[in-house]
Amino acid sequence: MPFYGEAASQKFLNLLDINIGAVREYSEATVAGDKTRQDAALARLASNSEDLGVFFSGLNPHLKKDTVRGLIAAHGAHHVLQINQYKKKDYAHPDETWSMMRQHIYIIADTMTTALAKQFPSKFS
Repeated sequence: MPFYGEAASQKFLNLLDINIGAVREYSEATVAGDKTRQDAALARLASNSEDLGVFFSGLNPHLKKDTVRGLIAAHGAHHVLQINQYKKKDYAHPDETWSMMRQHIYIIADTMTTALAKQFPSKFS
């Protein structure tokens, strides 16, 4: 995140690490059949989505908190869906889910890039 400096980069990496960790925790809990741990991981994903929304909206006035939160929450939901498909041995649908996840990442990237270009137009001419 060279646009916002080293401290913001570290904050983002910490938030991203929490997101990745929550997905991993959900996966491990699902494999173990531990509903309590699944619920805790889902709560952590939701909290992290909120935190990322606050973080990015604080950096860039063109990124609304609820927009970022929704984008991140949807991405987490895609992971959860795929994990549950594998757990149920539903091997017919994970490829579709992966395709949906990939398309959604493009939406996230486009949203972030558009906001950066609006905030720093001279760097995107």
